[in-house]
Amino acid sequence: MNRIFDIVLVLLFSGIALISLLGAVAVLFPRPVEKARDILTASFWKSFLLGLVNFLFFGALVALLARFGQRAYGALAAVLLLLALLLALALTAFLLIGLSALTNLAGERIGEGSNSFRRHLRGSLLIVLAGLTPYVGWFAFAPVMLITSLGAGIQAWFRKEPKVAA
Repeated sequence: MNRIFDIVLVLLFSGIALISLLGAVAVLFPRPVEKARDILTASFWKSFLLGLVNFLFFGALVALLARFGQRAYGALAAVLLLLALLLALALTAFLLIGLSALTNLAGERIGEGSNSFRRHLRGSLLIVLAGLTPYVGWFAFAPVMLITSLGAGIQAWFRKEPKVAA
């Protein structure tokens, strides 16, 4: 019984922390989040495919760098492990930008709110709870949303904005 209570507490506080993190990303990086939101609205499946390709390639690269870093010695091990960590952090940053945009979009589609933070809060709560749904949320919804968010975050960061003539 004690273990079940511990698991419930960890899930509750993890969900609250994730919702807070997504809100902070939306507040601190409004331009990339809005750009990613527009990308998700325009081309959801393109974002999914781009996210899948990048996740597979860079995920394998991170795993290889970490593996070789564990087997190497001295400065080479430190460099390989640092590269793996930096790549993993970059993927996480793009993922958070895209996921924040996705929660913003979900909150907007739920209904109009008094301000953008409340819309974002509602969308974050919806996405987190949907991802915690047993089996369907764990193995279908969450991976699709995370991969799509990664693709949207990458596009938002690297896509050039068209120049407007003055």
